[in-house]
Amino acid sequence: WQDWQGLAGAGSEVRAGTVSVVFPTDSAMFASPALACNLTTRQFVCLEIASIGPGRVGYLDFVTDAGAGSLSFVPQTDGRLNVIDGSQSETWTGTLRRLALRFGRGEEPVVIRRLALADRPVGTPWFYLRSLAAGRAKLRPGREETVVLGLQNVGGETENITVRLTVPDGVELLGEARQTIPYLGMDDFDMATWRIRAARPGTFTVRVEASGAGAETQIRELALAFEPLPPEVKPADYVPRPQPAKTDYITLMHYCALWKEGTHFGWNRIEPWPEKRPAIGWYDEGTPEVADWHIKYALEHGINGFIYCWYRAHLEPRIEQRLEHAIHDGLFEARYRDMFTFTIMWENGRIGVNDEADLLDNVLPFWITNYFTHPSYLKIDNQPVLVVWRPERLLAQLGGPENTKQAFDKMRAQCREAGFGGLRIIACMPAANQALGRQIAESGWDAVTGYNLSPAGVKIAGHDPAGLAYRDYADVLSRFRQTWIDRDASTGDVPDIPNVVMNRDDRPWGRVKRGQNFYTADPQADIFEVACREAKELVDAKPADRWDSKIVVFDNWTEFGEGHYIEPTTGTGFTFVNAIKRVFCTDWAPEAVTDIIPEDLGLRPPQRWYEATRATFGDRMPWQPVRITGDLLAHWEFETEAEKDGSFADSSPNKIQLRNEGLSIEAGRGGGVLRCGSGGATTSVSPIFPSAAPPMPPAFFSPGGVTVALWCKPSEANQNGRWILNTSGATSGYRIGLSSGGLPVWQVPRESWSHLLKGAEPLPAGEWSHIAATFDNQVMRLYVNGLEVGVMERRGFIRPGTPLTLGAHSARNDSTRFLGWLDDVRVYRRPLTPGEIAELAQGTAK
Repeated sequence: WQDWQGLAGAGSEVRAGTVSVVFPTDSAMFASPALACNLTTRQFVCLEIASIGPGRVGYLDFVTDAGAGSLSFVPQTDGRLNVIDGSQSETWTGTLRRLALRFGRGEEPVVIRRLALADRPVGTPWFYLRSLAAGRAKLRPGREETVVLGLQNVGGETENITVRLTVPDGVELLGEARQTIPYLGMDDFDMATWRIRAARPGTFTVRVEASGAGAETQIRELALAFEPLPPEVKPADYVPRPQPAKTDYITLMHYCALWKEGTHFGWNRIEPWPEKRPAIGWYDEGTPEVADWHIKYALEHGINGFIYCWYRAHLEPRIEQRLEHAIHDGLFEARYRDMFTFTIMWENGRIGVNDEADLLDNVLPFWITNYFTHPSYLKIDNQPVLVVWRPERLLAQLGGPENTKQAFDKMRAQCREAGFGGLRIIACMPAANQALGRQIAESGWDAVTGYNLSPAGVKIAGHDPAGLAYRDYADVLSRFRQTWIDRDASTGDVPDIPNVVMNRDDRPWGRVKRGQNFYTADPQADIFEVACREAKELVDAKPADRWDSKIVVFDNWTEFGEGHYIEPTTGTGFTFVNAIKRVFCTDWAPEAVTDIIPEDLGLRPPQRWYEATRATFGDRMPWQPVRITGDLLAHWEFETEAEKDGSFADSSPNKIQLRNEGLSIEAGRGGGVLRCGSGGATTSVSPIFPSAAPPMPPAFFSPGGVTVALWCKPSEANQNGRWILNTSGATSGYRIGLSSGGLPVWQVPRESWSHLLKGAEPLPAGEWSHIAATFDNQVMRLYVNGLEVGVMERRGFIRPGTPLTLGAHSARNDSTRFLGWLDDVRVYRRPLTPGEIAELAQGTAK
């Protein structure tokens, strides 16, 4: 730091390896001396700040040969690593000449420990004990239980992390207290599980410590309540018959059916959040057993109906659905379905209707036949209740408020012809909206409620150790009441049905990013209960003769990915459903009898599908980091048939397996080759549903550049738009394939689908050709049979792209499938030299 200096009034003092800088004005900065640093492979600025005052924003200003730039960031303190991605600026290229830091005006000095330019995040490790939970929602003395830790490293990469569990007297540790997590790069995550047993009932506090070389030891404690099983709970061979709590209200719970393997992201996205494990396990949704557990838990806590999300699959006249399994395969076959009610919420965000005729002739008859006539469907005054998620979309599709009103009148008439008293149509709104509210009033909706809420005035409360912004739970829920009141006012005389939302936390879906958005932290049942009481007051204030006078909506039973789930889980237990019961019920069975889990009855959790899927993950779980060693990232030789889990082996040390999507190994080139043309194969650390594929290891988009090399044999000439290897999005990743009559092409886009480099001659059909392509952040090069056939300038880093696919642009995209055979596919995290590529083409490379 000795050669750095304060400018525009900034003062600095260097001591003990750190520099303390005071920024008396917004323009004050701490600037480097003249530099001559090549940025070709140095994408990241890694900054460690020992201390900084709250609420300050950091700015990295720089000058390169390409111009000047500035990048903002939210400072991470306490020595945690700040990583600023230079590739976010077009001028972070060439030679770096000057560098400066600004933090705005502040009385407290900013103490900076270290700054480094690097091709990856480097610095001091910092452990974030992100999750700590029991393995079950109910713990029993004398039974083996588990404690599960979720650990994230938010600092520099490290290895051999020690995690240790300490238990108090009265709890026995079954196995080793100390476990080792082999490796965590920055933002990498892994888990550890300990087995324990309590000798007697009681609440016991366990303690977890995480430590590693150069890292500060982090500690977290967890109170575990071991409750004895009451004698009246006996072993059973099925879900016990519900003992409904008594309530005078119509209490409806939103239900999003995402938890059948192969239909959505899957439980592997939720398992790294062990506090979210449902009380009945990572269940097989769409089975009667799961539906009966849900009915039991709901009825015994004052919830008498679910609002199932209903998705139309396409706009064709023949109605097909998506994610319908929870209703058709679960609820309709459930033993206790006649004790429960249900309705549907039309999830019309993506697929709605073509026009009024489509709604009246296709969609509504399907609803009448399949749902409205079902004995358990919710009807008020003999009028089925229908909820619509995006009313503004429907208004637009039907041609505005007046046309919508006419369509609604026809829908109600059609329902009367089917023997009903009409139809109650409810719109969803997350907050007051004067323009939309006016249209809703004009178009004849029966009521307004919500799916989620967007209260006004909520501010960011802070940033967690991972650098993600969060809001205070009490602050958010305290604004629900005014949100309901304002929403009601925005729709005139249209009734408002309060909806109480448990939380909003999209981190499991990966939607919360540093500096972009936020989540709501630390949901607490007692605060939720207050919101329930405020909703009850508004409901009770309605005239008793109004059709909506006793309705309240809750959100959501199953939205674990978005974080607003009320179903009992390991982290929250039965606290949220019991809060609903206390507010809206007058009598109920003892909680010790109703709040039980399958294991209490001697039953297995109904999670066999996920257990089978999880068994195919192999030695590496989807959330576990891939530690990359060496320049050769992956080498797929296809010498043997697929492994037992359906994957193809990687012969590099990194073991990046290919998940097989219907391809096969055939004889060729003196061994095995991959036959393409149907199915596809995508890289992944586990064979899971493609939309949930984990992000590619960052090394595949290395600042040091990339080389792709492979043998291919087209089975047909003149292939166009057929992709051999792809990680590309519109402005990210890279891909190699055939285009314009079978010409080999190499693309590393920077702008939308830009920088497509073509060879001069098509690849011959029925013959093996060696193709290689390189990129060094400045120039793209394409080689055929060891000879360079194309060059294109393209400055800037590769932006991280999609999971890698062989044989097509993506595993489900039939029109882009390469027709032919592939062999000896290699990916390197540096540009190989022409000599090295010639050796690969000649078969002399190691």
